[in-house]
Amino acid sequence: MRAWRFATLQIVARCAAIPAVKRAMRSDVDFKDWKFHEGARQLLTATVPAVPPIVWEYFYRLERKRLLLDESGQSSQSIIRWRTTFSREVESMEQCASSLVQLHDVCETVASDPAMSTAGAKELRELYMDEAKALALKIAGETELVESLVRYRVRGSDDVGSVSSTWALECLGKAGGEEAGLFAVELLTMFKTYCSEVRGWRVSDVSPSPGGGTLTIVGDNVYQLLKYEIGVHKVQRVPVTDADGKLQTSTATVTLAPEVDPVSVNVHEEDCKIDFVRGSGPGGQGMQSSSNACVLVHLPSGISVRCHQARSALANKTLALEQVAKTIWKERQAKQNQENESFFAKQLTTGERGEKMRTYNYPQNRVTDHRIGRDYSCSNFLLGGAELRSLHDELAAIEFASSMQTRLVKCIQEHL
Repeated sequence: MRAWRFATLQIVARCAAIPAVKRAMRSDVDFKDWKFHEGARQLLTATVPAVPPIVWEYFYRLERKRLLLDESGQSSQSIIRWRTTFSREVESMEQCASSLVQLHDVCETVASDPAMSTAGAKELRELYMDEAKALALKIAGETELVESLVRYRVRGSDDVGSVSSTWALECLGKAGGEEAGLFAVELLTMFKTYCSEVRGWRVSDVSPSPGGGTLTIVGDNVYQLLKYEIGVHKVQRVPVTDADGKLQTSTATVTLAPEVDPVSVNVHEEDCKIDFVRGSGPGGQGMQSSSNACVLVHLPSGISVRCHQARSALANKTLALEQVAKTIWKERQAKQNQENESFFAKQLTTGERGEKMRTYNYPQNRVTDHRIGRDYSCSNFLLGGAELRSLHDELAAIEFASSMQTRLVKCIQEHL
């Protein structure tokens, strides 16, 4: 299976000309509490322009905190917890982080030492600057390591995408009647080709219908990519069903939901209060006379469900655990979407024509993704290949740039 690699600093660099990526990367200006010397930041920005300054601030502070803890010799629970949380970065970045501290000290000496401002200190200043440039080049040689560690820290906050490797993508026609349903089916065909042939995921059709249908998709990082398709897709074209040849605007909506394993969202039977009672409603005398219905309360979250769809108590208990897991997942998704402030996060929509996130204009052979304002060839785009992959890479670059800034600033403010 062709594995998809999450948006990296290299992707951000390649997509840096996109205005939305530039805006995401400019969030550095909102951070005021810099500790890493400004001269060192400027030198590294010139040497490694793909890496935002907040990354160097993060690793510099990590090393300073590590040195401080080592000097103190303390081993309280909070310190042990801190070392465990950041052990991967601290252990992997030992050499590079040491160079960051040295670079900071050199730049601070050049800027702050009064002796450096004298006329006779020109050669000494040049020696210091040569040392700073050599340190910057040494740090630049560790860019791949820095990238992998930043990716690890950012992806560690992805609670939604990690719950399952099996996802259901549903596409339904909305505004536009029969034409909307036909468009939804065409989108499903595009997604099926894209998922199986471009991304190498396993795909199967579930309950196809004239008004749309569902794809079950199994693979790595399915959510991380297909979440960019969530929302309203608008099409402008002359329907094949219109004898008058009049241009029509229709819409279809795309949603994405996981097949949730209760354990993946920390729903364990020992954390639940479980009672079995008699069922009610349709199902015959056997359903209503035996205590097969399950009433389950998940104590950590307080979520309570009652399940009596199945005839056996064991099956109803399993269904109840799954219902709790799905509820927790939805709450987790809503919280993460809010924290990320992602424009592509909303799944609940009426499907009205004004709510589009992408427009497919057939007369002009143009597909416009309104989130980044980029146009694609409609005929090529609907083939589900390179055009869709390119768009997802760009959106991933935007999200990664924004998430990286947010996540690292949060770590600095809370732990460093």
